[in-house]
Amino acid sequence: MMNILALDTSQMTYSMFCSQKRRLIKWESNQVSITKAFNMACDQQPDAIVLCNGPGRYSGIRAGMAFAQGISAGLNTPIYTLTGFEIIASKVEKSDFTVVLDARKQQVYSQIFSNENPNSDQSITNIEDLKDVELYGNLPHPLVTQVSYNAEDILNLYLKSPTLRSTQNPQAIYIRSATD
Repeated sequence: MMNILALDTSQMTYSMFCSQKRRLIKWESNQVSITKAFNMACDQQPDAIVLCNGPGRYSGIRAGMAFAQGISAGLNTPIYTLTGFEIIASKVEKSDFTVVLDARKQQVYSQIFSNENPNSDQSITNIEDLKDVELYGNLPHPLVTQVSYNAEDILNLYLKSPTLRSTQNPQAIYIRSATD
């Protein structure tokens, strides 16, 4: 059985899940290092790494990417990425909807989906501009149906997505410009 490490550092609460041990570790970014969480979650080296590449918290995404690349380089382990949009969309049982993620500054990252398939580019907008659309996401707002996710959800979506391609140089999704 393959041992797959799933990682999410794009949100306020980080999470890691190791398929071999079936243990979910959650922590705040300032409480535990990624390396310590890895040692708690996994007994064996992973055969693959799958992580959320954003959008989300800039420093968290960078830390998760760097950790995955370090493990990948040291153990020659493939890396797979999924976006926060894809992860939330996989949990919604509607046909046409928009996924929104907190972009701070009273804005949201958004992407339109038909079933689980993206139907638009990812963008950043004010949530009030989306008041006539069915919204799903991980931020508390009266217009948004709450859908949360963690590393175990990332692993489950990876296992349902046989066409994902691995990369040794994953790219983070930064929708907001560096000057914002």
